[in-house]
Amino acid sequence: MFHLLNIEFKKLFKYKTFWILTGLFFLLTALVFFGIQGFIDEVTSDTNRRSPIAIPTMSIYNFPDIWHNITFLAGYLKTILGIIFIILMTNEYHFKTVRHNIINGLSRMDYLKGKTMLMLTLSFVLAVIILVVGLILGIKSTPNLTFAVALEKMLFVAGYLFETIAYLVFVMFIAIMLRRAGLAIGLLLLYTYIIEPILAYKLPDDIVPYLPLQAIGNIIQVPNTQLMRLFGVEFSEGMSVAAIFITLGWTVVFALSSIMLMKKKDL
Repeated sequence: MFHLLNIEFKKLFKYKTFWILTGLFFLLTALVFFGIQGFIDEVTSDTNRRSPIAIPTMSIYNFPDIWHNITFLAGYLKTILGIIFIILMTNEYHFKTVRHNIINGLSRMDYLKGKTMLMLTLSFVLAVIILVVGLILGIKSTPNLTFAVALEKMLFVAGYLFETIAYLVFVMFIAIMLRRAGLAIGLLLLYTYIIEPILAYKLPDDIVPYLPLQAIGNIIQVPNTQLMRLFGVEFSEGMSVAAIFITLGWTVVFALSSIMLMKKKDL
């Protein structure tokens, strides 16, 4: 397995576009995490100047709520990571690298395993970055910090790791099915922002949670922040077990579908 991952990294070593896009993605992620508190403070201050009802200043960086807050925010950046992964997958077909690898002795499944290992590595690195950023911001912002408080709700990072892997399996299926970057990215954006939202609007409410991206997004739901509680709105403070199992089911479906396409389609 690690031999296949080593092959993937050798391909990426001189691929400047990948490093630039990935670097910008991680930079954007860090900027969102470090900058969102300033945005919230500005909105709160502006609202207090205009409204007779004062809204208290609040921090999204306090332990243990920071883990829920930043993993929820990171969920909105998955599409960018998906586009990067589509480019990686489809370039293999565009430059005939897949065919070259198989001629050199790799099987189709070896190729797919290598891409899966790369996907898992990217997801794990992103989760580690979120973990490190969360610790830095939480330690700086939390009064009366204790080890137990810092660890509480850290399971959200594991939930986000699972969410990212499930999403990239879906993206891999699209890339293998279409094999062209433009078409695959177009379908991903079309399904994410048009097709599934329309389906969610038209279908009965009890069916909507079973849609793939709805299920993935429901794993980590809207944080139950001080602001929400101030206005009497309550959200779940934990991850959705039902969404986890539905997402797991879709992940298996997309993974098996990718294997079938890889076996049957010409290279």
